[in-house]
Amino acid sequence: MLFLLQEEKEKKIRHFEDMQNSFYPNYPKNIEIPEPAPDYNEDEGESFPPPPPPLDVEDNGNKDSLESKLNGHPPSAAMKPPSEDETAQIPPKKIANPCLQSRERQALHKELLLNYRRGVNVLQKPELNKILEKRKETQRHKEWEDQHQCNKRTSLELKLEERANKMKEEESQRMKSISEKSENAPEYLKMHARITHKAENKNKNVT
Repeated sequence: MLFLLQEEKEKKIRHFEDMQNSFYPNYPKNIEIPEPAPDYNEDEGESFPPPPPPLDVEDNGNKDSLESKLNGHPPSAAMKPPSEDETAQIPPKKIANPCLQSRERQALHKELLLNYRRGVNVLQKPELNKILEKRKETQRHKEWEDQHQCNKRTSLELKLEERANKMKEEESQRMKSISEKSENAPEYLKMHARITHKAENKNKNVT
């Protein structure tokens, strides 16, 4: 019995494979295909979108709100009330003016007001004239120092420097000539030349 059942199953499987592989399958007329069992839980999973809310025509009597709802755009920002975040923001502080807050400027302003009330001309005060004269003197002194620093070397100093450079060159040439001559000379002549050279240098320094 089991052998027969297995043969029938194999025949059916081969028959279905031949039908699937053929280009135009010829389904038999008397074949019975079982229908799938109905699944009653499919309707529960389907979620339909909720209906849109009704339009509020009496929205503070504004046409913009109704048009915005119909067009799908939010109302204008000018019609919105200020939010909590905007009201909670700290306003920026004013920038401090150092001229107005300086003590020197305040003292000068007070002095000018007092002199104006008394009728005193500030430009004719002797203290102010003294201060102006001192400032002029200091400016002149600074200008003179700047000129003196720029022109530190006078013509005499430049000439003396040139003369010293020439003397150094002449001495170097003499030493070269003496060294060349003394290479072939005996030792006592070398010592004599050194002593005479030192004596000449001492005489020049004294003069």
